[in-house]
Amino acid sequence: MEITSSFNNPSELNKNDFLSNLNNDCLLHAFSYLDKLSLDNMDCINQRIRQVSSHSSLKQI
Repeated sequence: MEITSSFNNPSELNKNDFLSNLNNDCLLHAFSYLDKLSLDNMDCINQRIRQVSSHSSLKQI
């Protein structure tokens, strides 16, 4: 049985409802699939990725 899912970008991502609920590994993985984000949401994601990268062996994206 194959399980598939899709991600539809909502008209506006809510940082508190969406990004804060993602763990760091999920955020890093999902980052490449997100598009058409507002600058505020993109900045929030970049800050989270920098925090993860600075505390691990991961390179900054």
